[in-house]
Amino acid sequence: MKKVAVIAAHPDDEALGCGGTLVKCKQSGDEISLLFMTDGISARDNTTSQAHSLRKQGIQNALDMISPHYYQFLDFPDNQLDSIPLLEIVKKVKHFLAQTQPDIVLTHFYNDLNIDHAITCRAVLTAARPGSAPSIKQILSFEIPSSTEWAIGQGSFRPDSYVDISAVIEDKMALVKCYETEIRPYPHPRSLENIRALAQMRGAQNALPHAEAFMTLRRVLNEW
Repeated sequence: MKKVAVIAAHPDDEALGCGGTLVKCKQSGDEISLLFMTDGISARDNTTSQAHSLRKQGIQNALDMISPHYYQFLDFPDNQLDSIPLLEIVKKVKHFLAQTQPDIVLTHFYNDLNIDHAITCRAVLTAARPGSAPSIKQILSFEIPSSTEWAIGQGSFRPDSYVDISAVIEDKMALVKCYETEIRPYPHPRSLENIRALAQMRGAQNALPHAEAFMTLRRVLNEW
């Protein structure tokens, strides 16, 4: 049994970035923990009460599908993590890691266009620096359509690890559909068609029908 923690900026990032992987973890009996930094919607202009209600219900539906052992929602301001001292965010992440003691941490790419995603990654790397969270053996970044691939200037997302999600692609799509307020019409990168196409492309890079891609931030190989 693995202990897998997802540390994400917003609810829906776990579905978009590693939803198929989480479904496989659940099927394998792994212990899943989730930490979300913000609500992912409050920064938007003219957000209706109906949209808030749909998102709240979607979050609950996603949690029901994943069945995490533990989850926590922080109340940092949406799309404004750069207004919060990094140390304050790091302390919250360290507390979560101390509670959950994960073997594997899945989080955002450090050069993601979305500021909340980028800062979340930096906070994770700081909180999990060697000696601070000894249980962690792997830290991997996932990709979020419409933000990870749009970043420029400091390196692009270059995956080096892939999870075969061919058998659970429909489960991943169902998990994504929980967040209907985040889905956009094709050909937007966050359309259902493109989300499936991305899984197909990552799969084809490894001669698989569907896969999710990750970029290693740190890995400890104790068996060597």
